[in-house]
Amino acid sequence: MDYEEVLVAVDDLGLYQVLVFMLLALVNVWVLLESMAVNFLSPSDHKHWCHVPGLQDCSYDWREVLIPSTGEEGKYDECQMYEPLTAIFTCDDVINWTNMTSQNTTKCTSGWEFDDSVYRSTATSEVRQ
Repeated sequence: MDYEEVLVAVDDLGLYQVLVFMLLALVNVWVLLESMAVNFLSPSDHKHWCHVPGLQDCSYDWREVLIPSTGEEGKYDECQMYEPLTAIFTCDDVINWTNMTSQNTTKCTSGWEFDDSVYRSTATSEVRQ
């Protein structure tokens, strides 16, 4: 059978073709909305900084010691931290922080921490290094 003969045999646009097209269009609209929702529902400016193991429960703001400031009030570098001179920190070390860090910076080595004061959990905060 030739291609032209097959087209004549299956006929032109009919009810079946319209129903299949409408069903596929409805499914595709849902998939499109779901995949594009992240662009509109995720926060665009989610504050984050380098994670330093062992310091997440400190009452003292350890970021002032270990994370470089960007120059703006309350903002810290998102991808850099000072190189620690010791491998393990405790909250007491941070409070008495004399000579704990060098002035050289390094990339985050243990992932990131995210500011959860506005959003408890987002798609971007769930992705870890």
